[in-house]
Amino acid sequence: MLLDLQDRVVRINREFSRIFGYRPDEAWGRPSMSLIVPEELRQEATATRERLARGDSVNLETMRKRKDGSCFPVSELAVPIHRRG
Repeated sequence: MLLDLQDRVVRINREFSRIFGYRPDEAWGRPSMSLIVPEELRQEATATRERLARGDSVNLETMRKRKDGSCFPVSELAVPIHRRG
């Protein structure tokens, strides 16, 4: 999943669709928090986004939510992408 600076989904791949149950047209432009982060973990996810905004990479074990509402454990790796221009 690729996000913009406002946490909106810019791109997902087939594996994301398979795991989370969203088609690209259902995910594009939506906040990732509302799609895959369980309500009780939003504060943790916000802290992760803040670390990314500072330029840090993040690697953690957490839970995420599928489109059907079921939750499952994930190893999350997030890296900031810097683009000039």
